[in-house]
Order: sequence, then C-alpha cells, then structure tokens
Amino acid sequence: TMQRGFLVRASAQRARSGTWTVNDHVVDTPSAMLHCRQGVPVHQQQDLIAQLANHVTHIPLGGIVKQPGVKTLSNFKQGYTKFANLSPTSITMLSSYSPQNQPMDTHNSATHVSVETWAGRCKVASKDLHDLTVAAQPDVVCSLADIQSSAVSEKRQMKSVDRTTAHLTELLRQLNESYPDPATMPVVLGPIVGGPYASCREKSVDLMLKHADALGGFVIESLTDPHVQLLEQITKRLPADRVRVVHGLQDFGAILQAVSEGCDVFDSNMVVEQAENGNAFVLNLNPEADSMGQSDAQDETQTRPHEFLSLWLDDFKEDFSPLMESCACYACKNFTRAYIHHLLVTHEMLAMILLVHHNLYNLQVCFQSVRTAIETQGLQDMLDRYEATFNTKPTQQ
Repeated sequence: TMQRGFLVRASAQRARSGTWTVNDHVVDTPSAMLHCRQGVPVHQQQDLIAQLANHVTHIPLGGIVKQPGVKTLSNFKQGYTKFANLSPTSITMLSSYSPQNQPMDTHNSATHVSVETWAGRCKVASKDLHDLTVAAQPDVVCSLADIQSSAVSEKRQMKSVDRTTAHLTELLRQLNESYPDPATMPVVLGPIVGGPYASCREKSVDLMLKHADALGGFVIESLTDPHVQLLEQITKRLPADRVRVVHGLQDFGAILQAVSEGCDVFDSNMVVEQAENGNAFVLNLNPEADSMGQSDAQDETQTRPHEFLSLWLDDFKEDFSPLMESCACYACKNFTRAYIHHLLVTHEMLAMILLVHHNLYNLQVCFQSVRTAIETQGLQDMLDRYEATFNTKPTQQ
C-alpha cells in the first residue's frame, strides 16, 4: 500500500517541522506550495521546476474545471499531473481557492461556490468537485469553502461556516461511494472559515473536528495578514498528526508568525506576483548571513534592508553581480542583475521566467532555514531578528 500521513519530526513551542506523505510523495514542512494559476505553474517549465525541492503543487479549481474539464480528463484516464506534465514527485492538491483572483463572495450560494475560470465566473457544486476529483486524480482535494471577505458581518460568516461544513459532508459522501477502498481515495482537507471573527473560526473548528477521522488535514481559508493572531485559537485544537495548510497570507512576516503557531504549508503566490512586478526576493534567513535583507541603492537616506529588490531601477544597469550571492538557483548561477534589468526594460519574457524561478527557489531555501531553526530551537531568535530587521519603524524626524 502507498504511504500517506503527516509526521511531526521536531517542535519548538507550537511550531513544528515534519513530513507530509501522500501516495509515496514526500514533502518537508513548513514549506510553500507551487501555485498553478490557470492549472499550470506560472512562467516555469519542467527543467526549472525540477530544480526546486519537492513541494505541494496547488491546482485551483477554476484553472481546470472548464478546460480541460471533466470529460477530457476522464477520457485521458491518467490524471491531471500527467496531462499537464506537472512534477511527478510533487503532492498535487486541488482547491477552490485561487490567491490572485478570489472572486467576490456575493456569488456563492447554499449549494455552489463561485470560481473564476479563463472563461469567466463559474458555479461549482460538491458534485462537480467530486467528478473533477475522480477525473483529475489529485493526491489531495480541499472541500469547497464559502469564503467571505473580512468586511462582511459575523452573522454572514456564521452562515459560511455552516455552508462549508455542508459542502464537506456532501463531498465525503460522494467520494466514499466512488472509492470503496479508502486507501485509493484522495486525501481530503477540511476548510476552516470564519473570516476575522474568533467565534466563527471556533465553530468552524468544532464542525470540522466531527469529521476528523475522514480528513487528512485542515486548510485554514482566507486568512489575511492582520488576522494571524487568530491562529493560536485554531491550531491548538487541531490533532497534531494532520497537516495544516494556510491559504491567503501574502507577507513573509505573517508566514513566520503562522509557522510559530504550528502551521505547515503556505502559498507562494506573493513571491510570484513580486517577480511579475520585476522584484527579486532576496530574504536570507541563514543565521550566518550578515543581514536578512539587502539595501536598495535608491534608498540613500535610509539604507535599511529590503526583502525585495526592484530590478527595474537604473542602479542595476551596470551591476554584474547575481541577484543573490549566496543563491544556487539557475538565474543566480548564470545571469547578472544587469542582464535581468535589461530583460525587464526590453519587456523580454525571460525576465519573468528567471525572476519567478529565483523567487520560488529562494522561498524554499528560506523555508529550509525555518525548518532548521525549529529543529535547533532557534525559531524565536529568527522571529526576533526578522522583526528587528524589517519591522523597525523609521524614526520621526
């Protein structure tokens, strides 16, 4: 039988480092997912993805529900990983969440969730998710979540908790019919919703725990950076032997906070979007490094370190050093800042390919440092150093 499950290897307070195994694919945690925007990785081809450490490949439902769709994938028979030539060793996860175009929540109903597809908005019910799961054969599927923006009322968030639980009950019922042998069924993650309200998140946890035996883990949905402190109430009640995925954090400081609260798998979308704006991710969490960031030559007045450098700046016109001296990615080993600046200015596609690759690679290196810090009880030092480096408020003149 194929191995599956979550194993905690080391912990420091509530933070944990471990391995998530699904169908013999193993991913070290905490780590970042590779996000597939329309069902395929953004600006990355197979040989570059092969240079990344093993990861979770996040396939948003909207990317594949219309095209290729259930019919094509059913006829293809070999699953979406093979169909889209995704990394054969990664854990593929199907989820209705899509970081960069989470649709307005007013379109969800009691039975459907609205997802953004290449052909516009589309309604998806648990039955559609079930059919797509059977056809696409992902390793992991996140049940539908009625995600609301943090601006809606507590009453509406409570309604979303009930709807999300109903979607899960329905999905589990259908999957149990389609997979008589539970060992062949994809791992199901239960969504914890409730926006910024602790009461709603608590109720969501209560309802998800009733299904805990059928779930391989939990996905904490739509958690925005300012609401990270809600995690403490959530994670301390979840079983330790299940994975915890977090959707929605867009800031590495918030991700470090979430790691210290015991979460395992995160979005990588923030570094991809930064790359598309011409920014290189230069955070260095290695305790040996002189500084966690790099100072921007523009910033004459405050040479404070940054997590991202804008390669659009003319300062890089004659800078023949790599994006990061310590980085071993394809972009840093082969190209200079001056060249990537030139690619951006001439609007060459290669700029995106190199920047996205470097950013994802360095994000994984940062997570490797986080795992080491947990294993050597150095996470608190890392958090303090991060705070001191990036969150220092400039002194008032």
